[in-house]
Amino acid sequence: MKSFPKDEESRSVGSRARAIVHYRFNSDHWEYREPTGVDIGVDCMLELTENDQWYGNTISCQIKGRSTPDFNTTREYISIPIKVSTVNYGLSIPNSFLLLLVDVKTETVYYLPIKEYFIENPGYFDKLYGDQKEITLRIPIENIVSDNDAELQRIAKYRYLSDPENGIRRII
Repeated sequence: MKSFPKDEESRSVGSRARAIVHYRFNSDHWEYREPTGVDIGVDCMLELTENDQWYGNTISCQIKGRSTPDFNTTREYISIPIKVSTVNYGLSIPNSFLLLLVDVKTETVYYLPIKEYFIENPGYFDKLYGDQKEITLRIPIENIVSDNDAELQRIAKYRYLSDPENGIRRII
């Protein structure tokens, strides 16, 4: 009998998560793009249009799909492991970088602006050094992608500068 590649649940969950992200962002003011080539930690890019104009306001995103997200006991946040190398990459680019966690059962997309998270929690920078391969981050459950996305539109306009003393700082 011939052997063929086997489908994995992780592939179907990941495909479903990307599809959900694509339609959860309002196409009236977001353009969704998936990069081609080698996966370096960015699964999609979102570009914001304002008053039918493109100003280069983009968000790079890492998408994680889950059929059962890891809510804490009080359901205030969701814990999610992410590769340290992905976080380092996201922190190094000048535009905003989001971690998108998709609950594929409820089709809810939670978001965590990685750079803002590290600015607000500077102790996390220390976790990016050493032999640790992953870091666990906490996404507040109120961070949900919806049509009322003024916060995400604001985040798309942020620019950042790597700062050797303070890690990273927002300049816009």
